[in-house]
Amino acid sequence: MALIGSDVPAKEAEIGLVDGIFTRIQSRESVSVGLSTFMIDLNQMAQALNSSSDNSLVLIDEFGKGTNTVDGLSLLAASISHWLQKAPVDVPHILLATNFHSLLQLGLLPSSVLLSLLTLETAVDGDELVFLYQLKEGICQSSYAANIALLAGLPAGLVQRGLEGGPSDALITHHQRSRQSGFSVCEQIDVHMGVTDRCRSVVEKFLSLDLEDKDLDLQHFMKEELLPSAGEVLSHR
Repeated sequence: MALIGSDVPAKEAEIGLVDGIFTRIQSRESVSVGLSTFMIDLNQMAQALNSSSDNSLVLIDEFGKGTNTVDGLSLLAASISHWLQKAPVDVPHILLATNFHSLLQLGLLPSSVLLSLLTLETAVDGDELVFLYQLKEGICQSSYAANIALLAGLPAGLVQRGLEGGPSDALITHHQRSRQSGFSVCEQIDVHMGVTDRCRSVVEKFLSLDLEDKDLDLQHFMKEELLPSAGEVLSHR
């Protein structure tokens, strides 16, 4: 804020110089530019990835939300990993905000001393969500989507129905299917855990690939690893 001439809401601050500010914060789709919102997002990230230096400031908010969840999550994980795998002296100053909790739950990021996990402190009083505007170490344990939906004015009955149509109904449906198929719930869980482990293994292998290696046979990987795993997942639906 100080570098662009804005007031800094602090009693005092030590602010170093940066050679550029790169942002992926807000995109608006317009027919005048002939680009979708997602393409605009990608262009902004490309600028940050290709042009930032160790003295640059990079601000990223909710990158990856303009496409399906898997692709968006993958692109975000790959972008962060690109920076984390660099030498510390070559990494720009990055502030990133995301609601992709799976980024950490699935272990998609390499361990690094450069990575700090922070969240904003909140308090819940009954159905009321209170923002305390205090930054603390850790990760957010909930999206608080239902609370925020109520704050935005969505009808309470609609929000409640949304909650009822979530994990609880999914568990009931899963139990009913288990009874119809003749398998116990435990047997069904064992099968799905096996599929999950298989998918995790494929993801880990893909992340370990060097996509810049000219000798990499990506078609072989797709045929031998990805397609069999996809077939296994579909057969257990």
